[in-house]
Amino acid sequence: MITLNSLKLLVLASLLWATASPALAAPAPDNDRYGETRWNKLPLRGALSKTPWVGSWWAYKRDGSAYRIHDETVSDSSNYATEWDRWSRLELPELSPAEKYDHFMGRSDQIEYDAMLERAKSIQEVDGSVSDLMDERRTLIRKLNRAIEDHRDDQSFEWKETEDGKRYLEVKNELEEKEAAAATGEITVDTAFEYEVLSHGTAQFGVGSWYGHCNAWAAAAIMEPEPRRDSEVNGVPFTPADLKAYLTELYMEIQSSFYGSRNDYHEDETARSEIDFRDVTPATFHISFADRIGNKDQGFVIDRHTGSEVWNQPVRAFRSSVEALYETVEEVAQPDAREITYTVYGHDGSKLEERGETEVYPVLVTTTIHWMSDGLPA
Repeated sequence: MITLNSLKLLVLASLLWATASPALAAPAPDNDRYGETRWNKLPLRGALSKTPWVGSWWAYKRDGSAYRIHDETVSDSSNYATEWDRWSRLELPELSPAEKYDHFMGRSDQIEYDAMLERAKSIQEVDGSVSDLMDERRTLIRKLNRAIEDHRDDQSFEWKETEDGKRYLEVKNELEEKEAAAATGEITVDTAFEYEVLSHGTAQFGVGSWYGHCNAWAAAAIMEPEPRRDSEVNGVPFTPADLKAYLTELYMEIQSSFYGSRNDYHEDETARSEIDFRDVTPATFHISFADRIGNKDQGFVIDRHTGSEVWNQPVRAFRSSVEALYETVEEVAQPDAREITYTVYGHDGSKLEERGETEVYPVLVTTTIHWMSDGLPA
């Protein structure tokens, strides 16, 4: 995942430079793991030959792939969770992708609709009342993590004995009690529909408005052909939207390389500065787009939102423009390099080592990117 904080990048090109005379190489291959590092081998525009497909992010607030996308009587509004008749109709063409899958597998008669409805009701009755507690728990976790880091060399430090630690345990216990009280009735999870509603839906405790399957949709949209035709198998009708739901579920736990670092909290300067050195560098950013898309025709996913929410989107194309920030020695048509001290920093911003002087050619790169949307009907 690449986090986007700014698209206007100052690239100190210790990548290789293409000139008539021998190029200067970076003193260490720090960027080699991201791809091609020779500046003249990195195109300034590119587009994937396979276009990732658009679709739905299958929001948890609408029961994920258990959402009745084919039933026009079911609302997708913010009132969906409390529309208690939303599972009352059982006509096969109007069922959710998860329910259709259960019909295909011959286990639709095992769906415990009444028990699921009671569980969803009990969760919704208390869910709104615990939002403040959940916000407080998140704040306490950040404080405690910082305290633990500050006392990492103090063997006598015990976070549970601090005021924040004691309050965290109180809040944690209160939330667990409320969740246990809301989890009414025994439900045997032996269908896709039950699993989805309980794990990725409105019968789950403390679901955020942005929770969904965008990570899985983004991966599937890059890797798989787009479903385009209706079909019927063993008497069960499937639409392209149903198939997109299944492909999304298949990629829900996909493993991937992760570049940059998620920033769950950026409300103050301290929090922002702590994450800066964990994010992608300008060189990493440019290499990722230019080499993967421009050279290798490989798609990847970005987190388009800076902050605690994660909006995964597959990239389709990019276009960069370059402004040289160096002088040119006219008589030899050779760029005039700047000499800098090459320094390596740690993830916390601390200086790890200086590798001596090196010559670089600074350029200003402005990049426009194109990504696919999941805010559309399935």
